[in-house]
Amino acid sequence: MNSKLYRRASTHDINIVLNIGLCNAMEWSNQLETFKGCTLKEKKIVLSEFGIAFVLVDQAFKTAQKSVDKGFWLLQNDTFLHTDYFLGVSKADIQGNELRFQAQNHFDFVNGLLNTIIDPLLKLQVDKFECVIIKTLLLMTPSYAGRLKIDKSKKVVSECLSELMSYCMSHHPETGAVRFGEIILLLSSIRCAVKGFYNQTKKSSLFDSSKFNNFVKGYFLS
Repeated sequence: MNSKLYRRASTHDINIVLNIGLCNAMEWSNQLETFKGCTLKEKKIVLSEFGIAFVLVDQAFKTAQKSVDKGFWLLQNDTFLHTDYFLGVSKADIQGNELRFQAQNHFDFVNGLLNTIIDPLLKLQVDKFECVIIKTLLLMTPSYAGRLKIDKSKKVVSECLSELMSYCMSHHPETGAVRFGEIILLLSSIRCAVKGFYNQTKKSSLFDSSKFNNFVKGYFLS
């Protein structure tokens, strides 16, 4: 890819990326007073969803910015996932019915990430400011309504939507309103990707959560 060598991600790489990403998500979220006031237990509930979303948004932005070859999804440490499960795997390790199941499952997951997140990011050329808005909206509008309500979240969401609309209209005057709507639609795609990520920890040997460290495991068990 662009004359640079990337390595196929291992379970260890995924664990490292999650460990760093969850810490970054916590640090980033604590900048918002509404989140900062939550208890540690409440923060853990929030980050069990938002932390994965935060990691996926960063990976998607990196992949889109790098303009890598088709089929690649880049992790923060320059390893990759590819729709071809066997890319980067030795021929000696390619055998058995279980691997065929793993390959199809892996293709469905990575292809879903590329189609529902990377394609819109590339089409819209989403920038860093818009990524900040996306992250904030994901943080303040969790999908697990009823388990936890973040104080003043409606106010923050309203301000973010207003900022996003103003930004879209000022930077893309002819298509601003449509752009605004397409960016909002990205939120549901990212949430679906988070659920897909959790499903991978149950079905994929590459995402085997039993091999993650205790810090990362703690969020998957929230």
